[in-house]
Amino acid sequence: MTADDAAGRICPEDVVCLSSDPSTPGMVCCVGEDTDASSPPTAHVYWLREHDNDRMEQISELTILDRALLHGDTVIHKKRKGLVTATNMLVDMRYADGVVVSDVDTRDLEHLQPYRQGNWVVCDGWLGRVISCRDHVVVQFEDGSQCLVTATSNGELVAAQKMYERSPFFPSMAVKTGDKYSFASAEWIKGSFAKQKSGVIASTRPAEVAVAWIAALHGSSVQPPSSSCAPDNLTLLNHFGHTWWRLGDRTIHQRADCAHSDDIYNCCEIVGTRTTVDVRYLDGNVARGLAALDTIMFNPGPHEFYPGDLICDKDPTDGDRSSISVVISADERTRMVTVQRLPSRGE
Repeated sequence: MTADDAAGRICPEDVVCLSSDPSTPGMVCCVGEDTDASSPPTAHVYWLREHDNDRMEQISELTILDRALLHGDTVIHKKRKGLVTATNMLVDMRYADGVVVSDVDTRDLEHLQPYRQGNWVVCDGWLGRVISCRDHVVVQFEDGSQCLVTATSNGELVAAQKMYERSPFFPSMAVKTGDKYSFASAEWIKGSFAKQKSGVIASTRPAEVAVAWIAALHGSSVQPPSSSCAPDNLTLLNHFGHTWWRLGDRTIHQRADCAHSDDIYNCCEIVGTRTTVDVRYLDGNVARGLAALDTIMFNPGPHEFYPGDLICDKDPTDGDRSSISVVISADERTRMVTVQRLPSRGE
């Protein structure tokens, strides 16, 4: 494979390793952002290691381990174009003491931060997108005392270790106070403030979600809900939540020994992913359980149509665009599609 071929295959959010170091995985942030025409193509990679974990790497030195694909992505598989119609993920998880559990189905996991930026939510008949989320964080100290802090990442609390600077809060994470915050202002659950400046997160849960409201269902209130919402008042649209997992994410997963029920003991990190997908090809046939890394992502052109697309005549003679059809199959060579007309209102 040439360097140009490799550059065309590497995608953002791919899980990769260095060919010379297959034991250390990383996730691609972006591709070729600082590469000039005379230089080998590069990728910006976040490595799953404590030191030197944010680097630009030559793409020719990387091996793809897995590919993050979502429902609706367009891909090429064995020179055939298609649409991803289902995604399944198995992950390997590592606990703080080094114990690794392999091949866990992500449908059995829960996100520590379910209200991520960009996620869709519903409240009182209104549809909105999450802007940000503040967390209730319980911090535990060496003397056994605990306090509750309502915080955002890199705000009231910051990671004590550089490798977690971009990480959301998780149990067992070492934290310290931000520049303008003191634990004296926290709600003390156990013990009291004694000039503590750092501790370990014992648990975390969503506290307050900022939402941008976009549209209302028919019959809903004219006025949208408050932009600041309690999580209990929101319905999270997370049907595809099992596909949101990425390398380095954290979750709480009860260990097989059931020795302890506390979150610190049962918090683990995603250290490996294996993604499989179902793909509906242009001709309407479906391939199931394909390894995601065997596909190549691409952006379709403005005149490409895929099974399941809803279409109407571009220039209807009578000016009526209410006649809608669904694409059943498409032929890239002849640029013809087979469609099925949907009943119009009243039929």
